[in-house]
Amino acid sequence: MSNRTGNILFALCLAFVLSPLFLGEHKKGDTLGELFSKPGFLIFVVMFVVALSFLGWRVLKRVDKEERWKSPYFDDEQAYSEAAVIEVYVRLLGAMLRKDQDDLKGKLVYINRYFTKKFDTVYDEYASLLRISTAHPIKLQAITPWILKNLPDATYRAQLVYFLAGLSTVDGTMNPKEKAFLVELSEQIGLTKLEFASIMAMFEKYEDAYEDQFKQRSAPTRSTSSYRLEKAYEIIGISAQATDEELKKAYLTLAKLHHPDRFSTDGEGQQALAKERFVKMQQAYELIIDSRNRR
Repeated sequence: MSNRTGNILFALCLAFVLSPLFLGEHKKGDTLGELFSKPGFLIFVVMFVVALSFLGWRVLKRVDKEERWKSPYFDDEQAYSEAAVIEVYVRLLGAMLRKDQDDLKGKLVYINRYFTKKFDTVYDEYASLLRISTAHPIKLQAITPWILKNLPDATYRAQLVYFLAGLSTVDGTMNPKEKAFLVELSEQIGLTKLEFASIMAMFEKYEDAYEDQFKQRSAPTRSTSSYRLEKAYEIIGISAQATDEELKKAYLTLAKLHHPDRFSTDGEGQQALAKERFVKMQQAYELIIDSRNRR
């Protein structure tokens, strides 16, 4: 139950508790004995107990949930559900944010935008649970068995890495701790080196390597178009020496993994996220083809 729903229910209970007073059950000059004997007072007592019990249950449930999230363990026996997937994302987010908290505000904006697109229902308390999961990061080996069991399609597992890689680059760079975390995660959830390298290449800017030459006070030895082509090969996951047949095979492998049609039953937001990745991969492939045709 979300905080918003709980607050509405509590407000309704409170309204019932106070209803005898608003309905004029008491009159001026009534003694306590006369007030207690009125039917409205019994309703008041019953509803007050109900409201108090409901409030106590909510507090205990929230405390229990927060204590569970402080644990380094994950219930890998729970069934697949959107709530479980959200928990996986938030748990991984907490561990990732521990690696680098630069531009935290920008990262929270990125998270909110992604969650709004991906999930039909985003629970109100996910933000508070994110703070808890960041303060008490989970161990990867505690959560990856559930991912492997409940996300058998590599496409959905790749989404996790894609999302976290995007988070790490909000502040402009991916530091070594973040990359090491992503490498470990991708290995534990069964992504191939080609799939992982392709995802990483989508976020590494070819401009960075080009500008580094100026920092070294030397004239660029290659043009931006040369760096862009180099990055395109990394996205497809092949070397510049690969044959046209190898290029096509690598492209088809990635296209199968990232094509938006694979998310046709997952809602418009999910399809938009898939399309974003697919377009980057397609642009890289077309750039390579164009460069080879110009030879």
